[in-house]
Amino acid sequence: MDPYIIVTNSTDENGATVYDDNGLGSKIFKLFAEKYNITIVFLEPIKTFDFIATFGGLQRAVANEVDFGVGVAPVTLLTSSIVDFTVSYTFEHLRMQIPCPKQIPRIQRIVSIFSVVTWIMLMVIFFLGSLTLWFISNVDINNRRMESISSRNIMQCFYNAWAIFLGVSVTEMPRTCYVRLFFIFYVCYCYAVSMVFQAFFTTFLVEPGYGREFTSYEEIIATNVTYGAIDTLDNFLFVKLGYEEHNGAKFVVNCADITHCVLRAMFKGDIMLFTGTNFPYYLALKKGVHDVNKRVCFYHDIVTVAKLSIATQKGNPLMSKLNDHVQKCLEGGIHEMFWSHLKHTYRLQAEKKSDQSDLYFVFTVRLLAPAFILLFCGYAISFIVLIFEISIFVIHKRGPLGLFL
Repeated sequence: MDPYIIVTNSTDENGATVYDDNGLGSKIFKLFAEKYNITIVFLEPIKTFDFIATFGGLQRAVANEVDFGVGVAPVTLLTSSIVDFTVSYTFEHLRMQIPCPKQIPRIQRIVSIFSVVTWIMLMVIFFLGSLTLWFISNVDINNRRMESISSRNIMQCFYNAWAIFLGVSVTEMPRTCYVRLFFIFYVCYCYAVSMVFQAFFTTFLVEPGYGREFTSYEEIIATNVTYGAIDTLDNFLFVKLGYEEHNGAKFVVNCADITHCVLRAMFKGDIMLFTGTNFPYYLALKKGVHDVNKRVCFYHDIVTVAKLSIATQKGNPLMSKLNDHVQKCLEGGIHEMFWSHLKHTYRLQAEKKSDQSDLYFVFTVRLLAPAFILLFCGYAISFIVLIFEISIFVIHKRGPLGLFL
């Protein structure tokens, strides 16, 4: 299983298939073979994640068909009774891969800057402010004579109140003292609300954020996420460990192709399955994922930890030298060098960029949809008001008997 077995093959001059492996275990063993002038011949690898196939490979070592074995062969009491293992060169954590929190849509995030109650109160204040502005301008006869025409007209009051709300100029400034005082208070209120909204608007437009992470299996199952069953792992979890925390999923599929299920959990986010932690990260690198941690997520429980080592026959005289070599490689930082080289290689050779950088985003017409919807609603309401005013004008012009003529 990748990245512990990264197999390449070619054809020699006789037409036979020649295999090569660039996994971590083989990297360490190649250095050992180069040091002691050992010729390496790779046999056809076991590509299925199956305990029976794994034990079959170990039996080949017992039968002296192979001298060394690398890959996903965890060190357990059962496997240790068949072959000898070197010092472990890495540890693999078995965890549940779960869907990552999805990015909140920008429009939804912007609308949620204020709560529903706050939005309602803003509309109520808008209507009350418009009516108050009109009432103060018309309540006193003296003020009515001195006040501007726009402040005495109720429709103009609504227009001016909306203009202040949006931060644009009004048609005409008020003239009397009380109207000006209320006008100043209303402008200050709208300015404060506008500043708060614009500050969050800019932030959420660039980075809207992500949803809440899952903290329990109950939350995951409640979203109707499918469970990807892997027969080998399920038997190990139930029989050996008694791990049943994930039981209860409504939908179950067989993940014979682990790669397909891991990619499905990574990009579609509708499945959960048990896997090693390094395998999804490796696939994310191959797919050119920009931010791996936003695509690959795991449940917080670590089910078990597997030690990965190089296997050989019982009593192999090279075991002590190989153990010393593995230990020195680990002390020299070969694990970090392997992953650094792997990341650099796949970033250059990525199949495609599966997601875009968060440093920028494309400002499309879709992001302006609420503004256009509000504009069309305003046009519709204005048209209805126009028809209503024309009808009233016609009725008033004809008089009470005009409708029957």
